[in-house]
Amino acid sequence: MFRRAVVERDADITAIEVRRATEAAISGMGANSFAHLWQDGIPKSASEREPDILRRMRTLVAIALCLRRGLPATAQNIANNRSSLNLSEVEIPAVLNDFQRREVLREENRVYELVLPIFQSWLVDVGVSQLIADSLNEELANTVIVAENAATVRSDEIVSLAEGWPSYRGRYIGTDEIKSWLQQVESHRDQRLLFELLKRVRFYSETQIRERLRSAHALLRSSLPEFVIRKKTDRRTDVLVTYIDGEGKSAASYASAYSEENGIASECVVGPGNFRDRYGRHIEKHGPVVAVVIIDDIAATGKSLAENISDFLKSNDDIIAQVKLRVITIVSTAEAQETILKEMRTFADIDIDFRSCEILAPSAYAFPTEGKFWKSEEEKERAKALCVDLGSRIYKQSPLGYGGLGLLAVFPTTVPNNSLPILHTYARAGSQLSWKPLFLRVAN
Repeated sequence: MFRRAVVERDADITAIEVRRATEAAISGMGANSFAHLWQDGIPKSASEREPDILRRMRTLVAIALCLRRGLPATAQNIANNRSSLNLSEVEIPAVLNDFQRREVLREENRVYELVLPIFQSWLVDVGVSQLIADSLNEELANTVIVAENAATVRSDEIVSLAEGWPSYRGRYIGTDEIKSWLQQVESHRDQRLLFELLKRVRFYSETQIRERLRSAHALLRSSLPEFVIRKKTDRRTDVLVTYIDGEGKSAASYASAYSEENGIASECVVGPGNFRDRYGRHIEKHGPVVAVVIIDDIAATGKSLAENISDFLKSNDDIIAQVKLRVITIVSTAEAQETILKEMRTFADIDIDFRSCEILAPSAYAFPTEGKFWKSEEEKERAKALCVDLGSRIYKQSPLGYGGLGLLAVFPTTVPNNSLPILHTYARAGSQLSWKPLFLRVAN
């Protein structure tokens, strides 16, 4: 924590920084950091201490497995979760009493807990596998435990992931939220699959979006009349910016951002509801309009946007026939691009074109048909089955998101409904699943 504060020149240390530093350090600690907790205090010669040490270590492994599985560490649960037949049930109470005497454990209401929080975090996170590797060689034959250890998502992995994420709806998603989201499934193997999906989630920050809106306007600017800026406050008024996905949706904010980034007057942002009236009043006040720009965040299947464009053109065909019409999305799928362009070809008399700032690559899909984003086909199918099972409790007809696309896209204030539902929506009532999303999508 101190090293990071020096590097970042940050003198304000909060509980968040302390927790992140702790979690990042835990995975780098070895068994030697805590070995005295199970090796010390045995009043026997060195040659006779090994059986006691092994019993202590096996008991700690059993406690860690209880904690991993969300079980209270009672004597019975510890006995039920022991991973070695070489630790008998009758030996466990004596080991627990010994740990209590040495203040490694404390007991309250028959539930045991580790006195040192950092030791508990280490033991649950990486300690189990290290204890097995160091001293419990016979446990390596237990493939279930080995598989669980290999699949366990480590704290340092979560810290590294969270640090690379921008804010969502004005707040940062921290390690605690990620852990809680993963732990909604019991199996460590399933948690690993969900974590692999999180690693591929594509965030579009506010800064990236504004850069793309500037680039998109550059394609239109060359065909517009030259605009001379005489004062810093001068703004273009011959281009109208609108959106057609409804009032209160995310596209409205991107239309405003488009005008800000490209020197277009804010009064040129016109909602779709009263477009014809606003168009007429704008001409009376500012003169002719040479272009109309329609902004949207994403074209996923392209069907909704194509229908909205068609409805907009039919309602305003006499107006649009006199200007250049450009439809711009921040991202689009190749399928959506083709669908939209096909619809546009039916309006041959209108100067209309569609441009997307990015055509999504296979990596933007959870389960693409192309590319190697999973270790094996078996892992991919297992992950897909998990997402379908969970997603069906959220969107019954579209467990992988609308259109079955299974996108992994997150925008600054919302998540497209074509992204995996487990990312953005609670389980529906009566689904027998209590599911809390990581990036809550506020539906309009």
